[in-house]
Amino acid sequence: MGKIRIIIFLLLALLISFSIYFLAIKFYVDPYLENYSDLNRAPMLFEFYEKEKEADKVYYWGASSIKEDVDANIIDDLDDSFTHYNLGNPASTPLRRIAELEAAIKSKPKAVVIGLGYMSLSGHWLFPDDQYALISKYVDLRDLTVYNETYRELLGKNKLELLIYKRKFINPATDNNFELLKHAVFKAKKPGFYKKYNSDFKSEGILLQFEELQDPEFAMKLEAKEDFNEYSVPEGENSEKLAFEIIVKELLKNKIKVIIVKIPLNPGLVEKIPEEYKNNFDVFLDEVSEQYDVEVIDYTLQYNESYFYDGHHLNVNGKEVFSKELGLEVIKTLEP
Repeated sequence: MGKIRIIIFLLLALLISFSIYFLAIKFYVDPYLENYSDLNRAPMLFEFYEKEKEADKVYYWGASSIKEDVDANIIDDLDDSFTHYNLGNPASTPLRRIAELEAAIKSKPKAVVIGLGYMSLSGHWLFPDDQYALISKYVDLRDLTVYNETYRELLGKNKLELLIYKRKFINPATDNNFELLKHAVFKAKKPGFYKKYNSDFKSEGILLQFEELQDPEFAMKLEAKEDFNEYSVPEGENSEKLAFEIIVKELLKNKIKVIIVKIPLNPGLVEKIPEEYKNNFDVFLDEVSEQYDVEVIDYTLQYNESYFYDGHHLNVNGKEVFSKELGLEVIKTLEP
């Protein structure tokens, strides 16, 4: 009888512990992800693909540079033939975009404008493992043979595994709450609020919440920077290049027009990136353009440093100018 009581007690303790953990995730971690982290942008993109049924639409893909730099409302005002959507997503390289390729194709856009910088194809930039886990419920691994076992493990999480995985966000959520408290009590800088950023597909960038037109620390950081490995596009193949070609081929196969855009970069940064990396990037995109008959529009050095917030992102002034110029080019390319 005593053993049965012990077992019952242990089961009750386990149930209570799991219930507390579940509530902590639901009411502590999930609100952090939804409101104070750009990680929730990835699941919101899948929600967009499932709900967006409008015809004659154009998607703008890319990393945070596209998210911050493109105002789709400005482009919509230039022409009423298409509706334009900014689907930029932080740390989103071609390999990461493969995960949402099928969902995007099923939503039937007329065209996809893909923004790329040197970092997009290096294979040494950001590794958004958490994004892969958070979108696991939206993807079918049978369609994602390009991924290695590490990514497949993240993308293959079931509901329970994802719930357990989210424990890693408890500390960031706590840190964020301390930052909010410091803002409320000591008027310290307020953390960025990402809820609208994550769910907006037109013009909402996180830099709109900052007062400065330029990052006051960027020039100092750039001067001290000596390692540019994150921009090291190889001469030969790598996973990012292979993923990009898969994306282009699949979009074209489904009669979706592809336009490639070399994103604007701060000329001070571009000057310091080794020529070999830049040349390998340009050669690869020239080859893709020729092989698949897709247009490449080059904005890499289009704007001077006054238009940039930092190395990769335009400020509000640059965003307005770039959106108009890019929009006109895209509309011209899509004209019958």
